[in-house]
Amino acid sequence: MDDLPTQVESLQAQMQALQAHLASILWISAILSFVFALAAAYVAGRRGHNVFRWAMLGSLLGPIALGLVVLIPSAKAATKTCPECAEDVKAEAAKCRFCGYRFDQPEIVPRIT
Repeated sequence: MDDLPTQVESLQAQMQALQAHLASILWISAILSFVFALAAAYVAGRRGHNVFRWAMLGSLLGPIALGLVVLIPSAKAATKTCPECAEDVKAEAAKCRFCGYRFDQPEIVPRIT
């Protein structure tokens, strides 16, 4: 049977090794969480969703949130440009909300002679 000081030193060495492993796991998980937060926020922003919300979900859920933001439909609506004021309006709009231009009217092009 070993003496008590030798056992204590052995346990202290094992505890230090365990602490080092846990610290490295913590750093790796923090870096992966940050990467998934950035990836989810980027994809969400490109698809027209709330960037901050998806960054938080990405940091908490990781690849699950990234998969969800890819699978949900895009929030961007189809748009068209008003020929009068050059503002973007919804593609289904019959009238421009900025200048009142009616899209159902035939566009009259002046003829230069």
